[in-house]
Amino acid sequence: RDLFTLASRLADDASARESIDSWARSATPREVLAAGAEARLSFNRGIWGATFVSLNHPIKTTHIVGLPAGALALLTLHRSGYLREVALEHLSTEGPWALPFLLLRCDDIVPSVRARATEMVTTRFVDSHAVAFMRALRIVVTLRMRARGGGGPLVKAIESFLVGHAEALALEDDDPVVRHEAFRLRLRSEPPTLVLRCALVDPTKEILASFIVWSQPLWVAYAGLAERTRGSPISVPTGPAAIKASAAHWLPRGGSA
Repeated sequence: RDLFTLASRLADDASARESIDSWARSATPREVLAAGAEARLSFNRGIWGATFVSLNHPIKTTHIVGLPAGALALLTLHRSGYLREVALEHLSTEGPWALPFLLLRCDDIVPSVRARATEMVTTRFVDSHAVAFMRALRIVVTLRMRARGGGGPLVKAIESFLVGHAEALALEDDDPVVRHEAFRLRLRSEPPTLVLRCALVDPTKEILASFIVWSQPLWVAYAGLAERTRGSPISVPTGPAAIKASAAHWLPRGGSA
């Protein structure tokens, strides 16, 4: 809520503008997603002192002249579709840090905002944004579950782009949802046993369990290793801990499978 309190002082408080700009440029996609959810309740209409932003009429663009890009990024979360649209356009030339804000607008209720955000995201399918797309996989998962534009072709396009950037998918991330999605996408282009080796050292056991139990390529590799190693079928272990122990036992020691 402090973030949105600062937003109410954008017009006449330079320190508020600087603080919001700093937050937006350093926020994780998970934090941006949370801010977007909170904005629906906490983002007050008044952001220029006593002047309120109308939710039904276009805004005066003079209000946002001179605002730093990070403050404009926060305004893409505002309740006013007119303000979101104007603020979004100002992010068109910003770098990878702005991607989470663009992705959120790909599910905007306003069709024109949604279409423009989708266009801006697709122009970022370049090497310099690969890591940013990987870090934002939690938002991509959210888009996949939505009925509006972002959940269809765009999600598939993002996933296809990332499959071609294995080096980005192999990076570590603090968010288990991001790691889960990265493992899933790596299965499209990497040997299943290599993905399994990485999953074995993941601190979240549920990630390993889901891949061995529900991912056919990984389970086939797992079963194949067992048969080659012991010459007999394997039983499905129950529970993440048992799966991890069993998988570690079956995998060949050292080298690549």
